[in-house]
Amino acid sequence: MKPALNTVLGATGFVGSSLVAHLERQNEPVWAPVRGDEAIFEQPLGDVYYCIGMTSDFREHPFETVEAHVGYLARVLSKARFDRLIYLSSTRVYGDYGGTAEDASMIIQPRPMSDLYNLSKLLGESLCFNARRPGVKVVRMSNVYGPDFSSRNFFASLILEGLERGAIELGTAADSGKDYIHVADVVPMLVAMLRDGQHDLYNLASGRNVANGALVEAIASVLNVPWSVRPGAPVFDFPAIDVRRLHAEFSFNPRSALDDVPELCALYAESLQ
Repeated sequence: MKPALNTVLGATGFVGSSLVAHLERQNEPVWAPVRGDEAIFEQPLGDVYYCIGMTSDFREHPFETVEAHVGYLARVLSKARFDRLIYLSSTRVYGDYGGTAEDASMIIQPRPMSDLYNLSKLLGESLCFNARRPGVKVVRMSNVYGPDFSSRNFFASLILEGLERGAIELGTAADSGKDYIHVADVVPMLVAMLRDGQHDLYNLASGRNVANGALVEAIASVLNVPWSVRPGAPVFDFPAIDVRRLHAEFSFNPRSALDDVPELCALYAESLQ
């Protein structure tokens, strides 16, 4: 039997491009249409991975953020022909309100810019759950890291600051923390969730936070540079992500962000040469 087609929307992004590479290594048929390709509404797509989204630059692009997370998704859900679809959301939607299980209630305000991101992701999720299309799932991912040379996410920015400035200054308190998950742990799990998941919503995270101080100390040690905390730096300590549903269904043992620091520092140093 001929393998089903895998269509990756948003294949130029970090997760999308990593997913394409993973599927190709498995000798699976993959289609990565370019942005704006109307052919996605004209032919069967097989399994769809909706990786389109804004990341750290959403504050400068509110309209594009809503279009990526909601507008274009609505067109895909209403017009495209697919077998299954998984929508990449974010654990940012939990905020700092305590509960991080998939069925947790959330408090969202319309005025803060950070909540515009959360609202758009949640509206995208709601479209998935209410589109009346079978085989549609949502995954809320935590902070994905890896050799993402086109992005200045927090993890990458610390390494690049150390390499370029010869010192690192934390803009948030050292005891602030986040959940990090390596892209190499993310992509095979996305495939498994779409194909074999028993639920329509999953958290995809390591389930443990890494303090900013511990992370920057590890980076500074590898790069042999000093580090400090900006005076008056605020605390942004996100609650640990609940991954009980993930572990109940899948064998999942993600790597440690701190253990990956030496390799990542070497890769980023090489990218600057």
